[in-house]
This record gives sequence, C-alpha cells and structure tokens, in this order.
Amino acid sequence: MPGTETTEGQANEPSVQCPRCGYDLEGARMARTEHTETQGRCSECGLVFDWTDVLDPKRDQPRWCVEYADSFFGLIKRSIATVFMFLFLPRRFWRTLKMKHPIKGRTLFGYFVVLLTLGYAWSGVLAGGVFIMETYAYGTSSKFSSELSMAILFPFSMHHSFGFNVSITMNDFYGIHHLVATLGFLFLLPAAFVMLPVSRRRAKVRWEHIWRIAIYSAMYLYAVTMIILTLSVSMLHVSMPIQTLISMAFSLMIFSIIPMATYWWAFATKHYLKMPHALSVSYLMTILALAFEALVVVGWVLMDQSIRL
Repeated sequence: MPGTETTEGQANEPSVQCPRCGYDLEGARMARTEHTETQGRCSECGLVFDWTDVLDPKRDQPRWCVEYADSFFGLIKRSIATVFMFLFLPRRFWRTLKMKHPIKGRTLFGYFVVLLTLGYAWSGVLAGGVFIMETYAYGTSSKFSSELSMAILFPFSMHHSFGFNVSITMNDFYGIHHLVATLGFLFLLPAAFVMLPVSRRRAKVRWEHIWRIAIYSAMYLYAVTMIILTLSVSMLHVSMPIQTLISMAFSLMIFSIIPMATYWWAFATKHYLKMPHALSVSYLMTILALAFEALVVVGWVLMDQSIRL
C-alpha cells in the first residue's frame, strides 16, 4: 500500500545528526516553525549550524578534496589539488572542508599510504644522489652498486645515506631517529587532544573528526619534510661538509615542523571543529605532545646506551 511504503521509507531515512557530536537533531527539525529558521543550535554540544548543511551534508563538497574523487583521473587531479591546498592555503582548506561532509575513510587512508610511499621513494632518490656525490668527492668504493642500493632502499638510515657512511650496527637506526621523532610528534598531537578533557567534553567532538585532522596534518608535515630534504640536497654544491648540511636540514625540519603543526591544528580547531580558543588549545596540545616526545627520546638514548654497554 502507498501509505505503508511511505512509512517504511521514512523509517529507513537516516536521522538528522549534529555534524560535530552526532546528536540526533530529528526532534529539533520537527520543532522548527514552518521551516523558516535557517540556523539551529545543538543542545548537546552547543554548535551553531545551518539547517541546509545538516539536511544536505553532501552539499558544496570541496571540488579539490581527494576524498570525493569519482574516477581515476579525478583522483590524480584532486590528489595534486589537495596537496596544494594543505601546503599553501591551510586556512581555506579547513574553511571549505567541513564537519558535515561525509568522511571517506578508505580513500583518505589509501591516499595517505600512497603519499608516504611516494615520499619514501623520493627520499631514496635523494639519498642515492647524495651517495653518488659523496662517492665522486671521496673516491669510488669497490661495492658501489650494493651500497648505492642500500642508500636508495634505506634513505633514512645512517648507512650510506644522506651523507653518512658507517658500518651497520644498532647505531644504524639512529639516522631514522629524526624521522621517527617527527612522525611520532604528528600522531601524539591527536592523542594530546584527549588530555584536554574540558575542551573536548564541552565540544563533544567525534573521534572521526580528530583522526581526519590527524591524517591530513601528517600528510601536510610529511610533504614539508620532503621539501626541506629536497632543498637541502639541492644545496650540496656549496662549500660545506655534507654531514653538516644534512644535520642542519634535520634540525630545520624538526624546529619548523613544531610551529607549523601548532598553527595547522589551530586552523583546524577554529574553522573545522568550530571550537573557541583554538590557538590556546593547539599550544597546550603541542606542549603535551612534546612532553611525550621527550619521554620517547630519553627512552631511545637509554636503550642505545644499554646496547653499547
């Protein structure tokens, strides 16, 4: 019967939810006065929203966002556009990508893995170039091919990569310490958000939004890392020891990523999560993440000393 079909269709409709906390707004929608109210407020988290956004979450999805690519060509095009947006227009990035837009977890995670793979491959190319320059400067090794392969396959190891040339020991992992510390800091930031219970309890932010920001921030700062390494390698013609230049590059990478990550999360907290005191929250998150990071570094040093003994 037509009446039965209508009832079943209405029952199968997804409930209207708050974009930030997921609270059911169906009652508030039914209570609107003749659909004349353009804005509403979530009684659970206090978010002020437009009813058009809540009732049609797929409206005005950002054309540049890789999450909403619908073809292979579109995926490539949006991948480049996404990198451009989060590198050069972070404020606009978080203003146009909104909590109401559905999160395509598989696409986002796959894009993250592809970006990491491409970045690692590019690091291998850079490490191979450094090794070739170093070989011409200090003499050709009898194991040139195998050592060049090691440099390309393990670019962040101290063994014949980025200017370092030592025998493989436990210290070989020290070269990757900078990268581990950097990436660890990125993933400690969302964990630090949990350590701010008052802010999160008031906003009632769903975890999916936190991890969306975390993945994009990891991609953003990973791309910055690759840019810094590329610029460092391009400067190898200057009259400076390779080891000194690369050490400076790693130091620049670490000290530049911390403020970049802080302001990136501040933009996301203010424009995406719609939370007050965004910069203060980001500063506190950074302090907590650095405290955890210090514990990791101390543990790393103690482990290294115990192995040497």
